[in-house]
Amino acid sequence: MSITRKQKGIAIISVLFTMVAGIGIYNYIQYLKQYEVGIQEPIKNGLPFEIQKFNTEEGLVFHRPNGTHIEIPANSIVDKNGKEVKGEVEFRFREMHKASEIFLSGIPMQMNEDRTKHLQSMGMVELRVFKAGEELALKEGKEIGIDVATENKPDNNYDLWYLNNDENWEQNGVFKTVTNDRRDLALSNLPSPNKPKKPVEDILFQLASDKNMPHLKVWNGVDWSLSPGQDNKKLYRAMRINWDKIDIQLINKRNKLYRISFSAKNKDHKGNIFSESISVLATPNVKKKDMKKILAQYEEDLNSFAEVLKNREIEEDRLLEESAMLNSFSSNGFGIYNIDKLENTKILAKVDASFDFEDDINAKVNKIKIIMICESQNTVLTYNAFDWDELPILDDDVELVAALPNGTFAYVSSDSFKVTVRKTELSPYFENKRHFRTSKMSSEKLKALMIGKNEYS
Repeated sequence: MSITRKQKGIAIISVLFTMVAGIGIYNYIQYLKQYEVGIQEPIKNGLPFEIQKFNTEEGLVFHRPNGTHIEIPANSIVDKNGKEVKGEVEFRFREMHKASEIFLSGIPMQMNEDRTKHLQSMGMVELRVFKAGEELALKEGKEIGIDVATENKPDNNYDLWYLNNDENWEQNGVFKTVTNDRRDLALSNLPSPNKPKKPVEDILFQLASDKNMPHLKVWNGVDWSLSPGQDNKKLYRAMRINWDKIDIQLINKRNKLYRISFSAKNKDHKGNIFSESISVLATPNVKKKDMKKILAQYEEDLNSFAEVLKNREIEEDRLLEESAMLNSFSSNGFGIYNIDKLENTKILAKVDASFDFEDDINAKVNKIKIIMICESQNTVLTYNAFDWDELPILDDDVELVAALPNGTFAYVSSDSFKVTVRKTELSPYFENKRHFRTSKMSSEKLKALMIGKNEYS
C-alpha cells in the first residue's frame, strides 16, 4: 500500500511535534531540578533589618548591645551613577549568629558551582543604605569599619567571605580577632569612689566623699569606731579597694550602731568579672545634736544619689552583655559579609527520604525544597525533591522545613529528626529509607518558633 503525500506530511508533523514536546518536557524537568541562586527568604521579612537614619555629611557610628560596631565615614555615600548623595539616608542592618537566623534571612550557605561544599559561619552581617527606595553604594576609596561580636575565637581555617552580587560567595580581604576595647574602656571609666583613709591604730577610720559618692559628704571628717569583736582584717581590706557603692545603715539607734556596706564589681587576672562586698559595724564619734543634722542631710543626699547609683549599675550590666571578643575588618562596600570556613559536606550517610505531605502534593512538580537547619554546624543546606533519595545526614542536631504550595510550612523538629533518622542505625554502605512525619504550621508560627530559639540561645 503506497503512502500518500498527505500521510507523509502528517507523519513528519507528528515526529516534529513529539520531538518538540520531548525537548519541552526535558527542559521543564531541568528547570525543576535547578536550584535558585542568591537570597531566598522562606518567610517575607522573616529576619527584619534594624533601621537607623543618618546624615551622609556626618557619617554613622552604629553600635549594637552585643558589641557589634559599624562606622561609616562622612561624605562616603553615592548613587548608582557614582554621584555623591547628601542629606538623610536610611541604614539597614541585620546580623546572623545562629543557623535559625541564617534560615530566616534566606542567605545561601552552599556554593553554587559545587553543592557538596558549604560555609560554616562564625558570624554574618548584612548592611545596606537606601534613599527614597533606591539602594546606594560606598564611594570608591572609602572604607567601612566593621566589628562583629563573637563568642569564640575562629581558628585559622576561617576566612572573610562576601556574597558578590548577592549570589556567589567569594573570599574578600582578611579579618582579625581583637578584644572589645570599647567595652573594657567604658567599664574602667564607670564612676568609682576614692579609696577611704586608712584607719589609725585604735581602729578609727573616716569615709571620704567625692563626685561619685556625694551622699557621704555629711560624714566627711567624722571618725568612726569599729565595734568590738570584729575581724580587723576585714576593715583593712575594705580600706584598700576602690568601691562602686558604700551604704550606711542605722541598725541600733540607742547605741548609735551602724552597718557600713562596701560593694564593687572587679576583674580577676584572666579578665573575668566578679562581685565583692564587705560590711562592718561601727559607731560615729559625733555629738547627739550634730548626729541629728548629719542623719537628715545624709538621707536627703542618699535619696538624690540613689538614681545615680541605679543608672551606673544599669550601664555596667549593659556593658557586660557585650561580647569580650570581636572579629574586626574593613569593607569597601555594602552587602553581606561572613566569617566562615569552607567545608566539604561531611556526610555520615545518605537517606532515601520521604515525607507525609507527599501523599497529597507532587513535590517535584511543585518544586518543593527541604531546608536543613544544622545548629551544630551553624549552616543551612537546601535540597530539592529530585535529591531526596540521597539526602545527606551530617549529624542529628538538625531541623527540617519545607514551604508548601498553600503558603504553610511542613516542619520536623530536632527531636523528631533524631528519632526518625536513628543515627546509630545509619550505614554509609547500604540504603537507608526514612519517612518523616511533619507538623504543619503557618509562616507566623514558624517565624515565632525560630525567633524564640534565637532569644533563648
